Amino acid sequence: MIEYHRFNDAMMRAMGVPGDPADRRYLLVLPLFHIASLHNLAVPRLATGSAVIMHEGRFDVDAVLALVERERVTNWGAVPTMANRIVEHGGAAKYDLSSLTAFSLATAPSSPAFKERLRKVFPPAKDALVDSYGLTESCTGVATATPADLAEAPGTLGRPIIGVRMEIRDPDGNALPEGVEGEVCVRSAYNMLGYWNDRDATDRAIRADRWLHTGDIGMLENGRVRLTTRRSDLILRGGENVYPAEIENVLAEFPGVRECVVMGVPHADLGQEVMAVVVFADPVPAEEEIAAFARERLSYFKVPSRWRLTTEPLPRNATGKVVRREIEPTA
Repeated sequence: MIEYHRFNDAMMRAMGVPGDPADRRYLLVLPLFHIASLHNLAVPRLATGSAVIMHEGRFDVDAVLALVERERVTNWGAVPTMANRIVEHGGAAKYDLSSLTAFSLATAPSSPAFKERLRKVFPPAKDALVDSYGLTESCTGVATATPADLAEAPGTLGRPIIGVRMEIRDPDGNALPEGVEGEVCVRSAYNMLGYWNDRDATDRAIRADRWLHTGDIGMLENGRVRLTTRRSDLILRGGENVYPAEIENVLAEFPGVRECVVMGVPHADLGQEVMAVVVFADPVPAEEEIAAFARERLSYFKVPSRWRLTTEPLPRNATGKVVRREIEPTA
């Protein structure tokens, strides 16, 4: 991981990016038990000599933006939950954030509609927003989407980083061509060796050829990866595959939506039906309004048949990911 970040610094020097990369100042907000903090920030920057600015305590928009201003932070990797709070806060303009020239999203998916809202209210995201795809087992980002990638192919997550090979494979382990959906598989020196004291789980995830089977479903488009869902989140409705991420991206465009999650719940006839939990700022609209919005944009079998419209935030863990198991499957 240290060598990967040293390579990036060397690339910036070779490409004539203004300023010495060693002088960059990185904001650390996520817990240190997360790979985005320890593996990809604290340890590499100890090796390269760059500064790490540590925010202590719970995430607070004013406290963090004041820290960026005071410490002249140049780089910040945030989770979508933090970015969403910045959007809702609406007061970023009162801080001098001119030093922040690199702003990225990671750890959880975010829709193109949300990214556009973020660009409008948070100046560092306007021209410098970067997104990425990775997982704990890969120890770093698998792929990175530059601002140019996001402009040319919204919803994709970029191309593999240096040192990473990526393939989309079918259930038999065969590589699939571009545009065909399958499991995202990754091979690199960054990948974990295995799960601690769990040989069965390790053997399911890492095969003899050292390819990591991520459990994520997606496809390649012009070399860029587009995720559709995690295998564990896939909804099987009457024999049809329904991908929560597609529906969540549509619902995120409805006015007033703060966040949402789509999941499968048991159905006596279909096996599963589609349920959506949608969080609004006041007021909460009528269910029929958002259902009609979804019907105009989705195939009939993808439109949620059960809804929960609320102002209560979704349960999330310390890294900002929605904890689906804590959401009651009742409408």
